[in-house]
Amino acid sequence: MTYKISKTCDGIAYYSAADTQCCRENYTNWRTIRDGCIKGMLSPPAQPGFMPSTIQDSYKGLLKLNEVNLSSHQFVLQHFENETVRACILGWALAL
Repeated sequence: MTYKISKTCDGIAYYSAADTQCCRENYTNWRTIRDGCIKGMLSPPAQPGFMPSTIQDSYKGLLKLNEVNLSSHQFVLQHFENETVRACILGWALAL
C-alpha cells in the first residue's frame, strides 16, 4: 500500500476501524481494475449494454455491476459507517 493511502487510512482509523478496512479494500479493488477503466474512458464508446453483458455471468461481476451503478451517496451509505468519513468521501467524489 502506498504512503498516501496509508496516511488516509490512518486518518480514517481515528473515526472507524471498519471504515479503515473498507477504504483499504476499495483502494485494492480499484488498483486491480483501474487500467481497464481508464482505457474505457479514453476509448470510443462501446455499444450500450456491452459492459453488463461481459460481466453479468459471474456473481462477482454482478456485484461489481451493481456497485458501479450506485450514486456516490448510495455507495458511502452501503460501505462506510461513520458520518464524518462518509462526508469526507462524498467531498472527494464532488471534486472529481
